[in-house]
Amino acid sequence: MAKVRLLEDDLDTLRRATVFFAGELDPRGC
Repeated sequence: MAKVRLLEDDLDTLRRATVFFAGELDPRGC
């Protein structure tokens, strides 16, 4: 269970990072 929770946290972090960098690269934002 702990491994699954950790994986979900990693995916959420990756998603947030992707949205952040996409917003930085795209002048239009989200």
